[in-house]
Amino acid sequence: MDTITDYIASFLNISRDFIIDSQNLLYQHLYIYSFFMFWIGMCLASFTGVLVDRIPIINEWFSENKTSLSLNTRSACNHCKHKLNILSLIPIMGYMYYHGKCFNCKKSIPIIYPVMEILSGILCGIISFIYGPCENSLFLIVIYFLGLAIAWIDWNEGIIPDCLTLPLISIGLLYSPIENDILLKNEGMITGGFIFIVSFWLLGKYKQINLMAMGDVMLIAGIGSIIGQNNILTYLIVSAVFYIIYVLFCKHILKIKWEPNHKELLDNNELDFYPMGPSLCFSTLTFTIYLIYTKGI
Repeated sequence: MDTITDYIASFLNISRDFIIDSQNLLYQHLYIYSFFMFWIGMCLASFTGVLVDRIPIINEWFSENKTSLSLNTRSACNHCKHKLNILSLIPIMGYMYYHGKCFNCKKSIPIIYPVMEILSGILCGIISFIYGPCENSLFLIVIYFLGLAIAWIDWNEGIIPDCLTLPLISIGLLYSPIENDILLKNEGMITGGFIFIVSFWLLGKYKQINLMAMGDVMLIAGIGSIIGQNNILTYLIVSAVFYIIYVLFCKHILKIKWEPNHKELLDNNELDFYPMGPSLCFSTLTFTIYLIYTKGI
């Protein structure tokens, strides 16, 4: 028994030393590491685009989604359904090489995909350069990509899937650089969700329509589990300001009205609003970075 224990202890010590040596090496070559994470960020953004397209299909949200498609299925053109070749799958490179068009049917590929890849790559590179190869850096990158998928799907469909909010809640409860107390994490989760439920109920009574959005409730619960009870009320105020700015920017500057892909399934009154997912996710990343900075973590 002692021999097995010694082997386990020896393995853990070797693993710890390897991780420490690897971190020190990466810190010594921070520019190379940041450039590597830039490419990782673009690849993750490309995969996020796949999630955005396929989660509604896999969950059969709409009648036309009843197919055998899964996350393991190779990506195909949305127009001609032709399987993409290797070059087309390379972030940015494939888009530029084929001039933003499908190599088979020559129809245009939405520019949102390369834009998200570039922005995500830049953000991951900046985060990696500022924080280095540490837990906080990886935490922020994971939170960003979960938020990106949630915001993107909410804008496209007006739905926030549990398969993305539940991992957010789990991450918040298991690890958060902002709050270590599990009791305060649970209190933040419950407080955020309760305030949103009451707010939707009161607003629905005032508007005489059903505004209860449990996807948003689950999202704010996940945010509460990350930032904890001590920060949730401040965050709600900050997120409200972000939402107002986001709505004004979309309505008066971009001059776009929100129209989900399946707007025929929504009441006309619901189309007078803008989905909260994008502003909540953006304010979460901003607020989380601010708290990590002020805490000197």
